[in-house]
Amino acid sequence: MIRRLSNCRLYVDGIEGTGLCESFNLPEVEIAQVEYGSLGMAGVVELPASVQKMEASAVWLHQPPEISQLMHNPIITSQIQLRSEQATFNSLGEPVSGLYTALLRVRPKMMKGGNFTQGEATKPETTFAVDYYSLTVNGQTFFEVDAISNSGIRVNGELINLVGR
Repeated sequence: MIRRLSNCRLYVDGIEGTGLCESFNLPEVEIAQVEYGSLGMAGVVELPASVQKMEASAVWLHQPPEISQLMHNPIITSQIQLRSEQATFNSLGEPVSGLYTALLRVRPKMMKGGNFTQGEATKPETTFAVDYYSLTVNGQTFFEVDAISNSGIRVNGELINLVGR
């Protein structure tokens, strides 16, 4: 099967943001590692310790007041949801649709105003600190990371406790 993901609908705290965002970069989930070695071991191994800080970013085409008020307060979190049709093509080349959903709890940490150039649209950018990130495909949650909670991360619905928490 061939899978293709393109375009998405954006929601900020439940407000539809279609046509507001040119691009959105989802966070990278990186697991911090600690080295462990002891007597009787032939070597040193790296073990998972915690989730590194996560960031996301958006390039806006414009921000109406109801979105701008949510996106510029660095102490209040907002929920961003990105929903996309994942086009899957079977061996006959027929499309089989699927839903790809990313859900994030974010706080703005850097707000670039954009550049004013004659005859060109300004595209302000926002960088977000991400506290929560989940990725769901066709109703199945692939992974879920809540950096604030002490419950670890979930991968395919299974709770994975990290060492050193």
